[in-house]
Amino acid sequence: MLRGRSWLKLYVALVIYLMRSLYWKIFLSFWLASILIIVTTAWITSEIAQKSSIPARERVFMDSYANAAVITFESGQRKALIPWLEQTGLSRDMNLYLLTNTGEIIASQPAPEIVKKVARNLVQGRLDEGILKAGNLIVSHEIISTSGIAYRLAAVSEKPLAHFVEIPWAGLTLRLIIAIFISGLICYLLSIYLTRPLRSLRMAAKSIATGKLNTRVGRLIGHHKDEIAELRDDFDMMAEQLETLINSKERLLQDISHELRSPLARLQIAIELGRKKTKPVAENEFERMEVECLRLNSLISEILEFARLDKSTNTLQKKQVDLPNLIKQVINDANFEFNEATPRVQAGTIESCQLMLDERLIHRAIENILRNALTYSPPSQPVIVTLHLKSEKNSVFIDIKDQGFGVPESQLKKIFNPFYRVDTSREKRTGGYGLGLAIAQKAIKLHHGKITAKNLKEGGLLVRISLPLFLTD
Repeated sequence: MLRGRSWLKLYVALVIYLMRSLYWKIFLSFWLASILIIVTTAWITSEIAQKSSIPARERVFMDSYANAAVITFESGQRKALIPWLEQTGLSRDMNLYLLTNTGEIIASQPAPEIVKKVARNLVQGRLDEGILKAGNLIVSHEIISTSGIAYRLAAVSEKPLAHFVEIPWAGLTLRLIIAIFISGLICYLLSIYLTRPLRSLRMAAKSIATGKLNTRVGRLIGHHKDEIAELRDDFDMMAEQLETLINSKERLLQDISHELRSPLARLQIAIELGRKKTKPVAENEFERMEVECLRLNSLISEILEFARLDKSTNTLQKKQVDLPNLIKQVINDANFEFNEATPRVQAGTIESCQLMLDERLIHRAIENILRNALTYSPPSQPVIVTLHLKSEKNSVFIDIKDQGFGVPESQLKKIFNPFYRVDTSREKRTGGYGLGLAIAQKAIKLHHGKITAKNLKEGGLLVRISLPLFLTD
């Protein structure tokens, strides 16, 4: 008894272990479905074969009618037998013949050659005792009367023998429907079982991609210790480490930027004191140091601004903004800064539009893109800014087009990454710090907009800001 219980415990433990694996769950589920289909098909086939081997009408003729004919003939009612054979045959679309081993053929009509052949074989004792079938001919089993005479009832049908085969189509259809329903139900449940956790993982990945780093998959129903549960755990661990890493990076940027502000301020004061003490002796050197301090201060400001936008979600200070006036203000500021006879920035088509925006952020975004365009556009070629509405797309498009050398196609999306620059030399004279476009993208995303860049066929780069036409508070 203990040995039997041990085997039972081992079997249960093995089943539990196998069911933890996704592979075995799929295998056993498909196997179960196959077994159900095979068993159902075999059962139906067996029933059809059993019914078709001796159809019901054949059994009636051979068992009942043959005995009745022999009893009638043996009782001396030969005249009554012939009309009975005729009437019974007509009602069943058959011609009936009672054969004896003495060679006599009793019927209401002449016997065909095949019946005569059966009669001769009966006389010669060459027929088996059981039921015989050949084409449209059916011959009953052998009946021996008390007088010692052997009889056979032969039936020749006017239709093929298959006409009399009774196939249980109603039962067959029902069983097929049941088999199809069971297999479909198992496969449906299996597909749900497999795809639901994958759908949860996909939604969690999308949520993390939008910046919600605290997203976790959590518990998945039906998956505890299988491969999908392990994938869920690894995914949540990855998300947690990613959140920690990005938060550490943001804190590092903020801390470094804040810590640099104080020594930078002291350095600027030292530069002024040194300039006063040395008078004009080292004026050029002090001016150079002052320029570098200003650049460093600008870089720190951009890092702080990017870190602030990277963590912002609902901190926008929106108000009704006249977008054309804002664009014209940015254009005027850029032209004033360059102070050239011919304006470097020109306004193209500017359509009237008012939106609920954070004016400071949108101003900063347009300004950063415009500065980037001016940096890479030839001085003799203007930068064109346009504003137009697309009602069918419910969007406002702000296009900034320069006439520079463009950007390699493989790097069009990368230019909006922080600290990324197309020129890998990273010299200040070839561009900024790689934060201007990243700040612009963050500002536009906070307004549920989109920013894209593409090279123009005629040369130059087109940067497009897309904002929803209906922005609310």
